[in-house]
Amino acid sequence: MGLDTRVFGDVVELHRWFRREQKQAGAKKPWAALSWESADSYDVNWYRLSRDRRSLEFYEPNGLNSGVIVADIAAWRNSEAPDQLSIAWDYEMPDQDALNVYFQHHRDEMLQLPFEWNWRGTRISGGVPAEKAQIEHFAGCGISRDSTTCSDHERP
Repeated sequence: MGLDTRVFGDVVELHRWFRREQKQAGAKKPWAALSWESADSYDVNWYRLSRDRRSLEFYEPNGLNSGVIVADIAAWRNSEAPDQLSIAWDYEMPDQDALNVYFQHHRDEMLQLPFEWNWRGTRISGGVPAEKAQIEHFAGCGISRDSTTCSDHERP
């Protein structure tokens, strides 16, 4: 989890969800879960418009947010990801960009994390209300609790 998060839910439940979803995925066991960058639009993702990265393919249709990642570290080490990600680092990308590039071509290795586990506001998180947030991620609002500067973050 990023440093700009607050935990409200029981992360043991998140772990159980991840293990259940891994088992249901079948032979190719996903090693990571991330939520979409936005519930409804790939166009809002700033990184896909970056001049020096336009030749790279980012995760579509909505991009991925790396503020909260659930990962099976043993499975990650056994995947192709370390080599692929080290290549992505050559582009001097932050983690979120590198993960977007990687998972665009390795979709079977990840699960979509429900928005309540990386909640970034009702509009971004598919309409999930603040009171259902299990982990709140203050992306874009810093740690502001002032509703005039960060109206999305409504959870007391």
